[in-house]
Amino acid sequence: MKKHFTFSLRGADWWKPFLVYWVIYAVLYAATVLLPRWMAVTAHPFGYFLIVFVLIVAQLLDQIIFLIVALRIVVPKVSIDGKGFQFRGSVGTFVGISIVGFLLTLITATVYAPWFVRRITSYLVSETTF
Repeated sequence: MKKHFTFSLRGADWWKPFLVYWVIYAVLYAATVLLPRWMAVTAHPFGYFLIVFVLIVAQLLDQIIFLIVALRIVVPKVSIDGKGFQFRGSVGTFVGISIVGFLLTLITATVYAPWFVRRITSYLVSETTF
């Protein structure tokens, strides 16, 4: 007997978190793009690169947090025969995994990247139940 997935996500379920994510991302991106107009790289090289680093880290955190929020909204909308999936992942745990994995990937010149992907996938799958 075949069983089919059903998906009941409506626009009203996800547009507010997406709008918040998009506004934060747009502001951070605009600041990154416009930074050379506000500050000369040659005048303050350390300050310039520190600000760029902070902006990039903020963009990454925005994306990481939105991923968990989106999964908490989307996964329960998937069901089989009326029985839904659940996602109970934590933003804090996922941010920790992401930061450690990102730093190890940078330090090892991307050698750690496959293990990082496996660790993220393992976490997301382990936090999803049926």
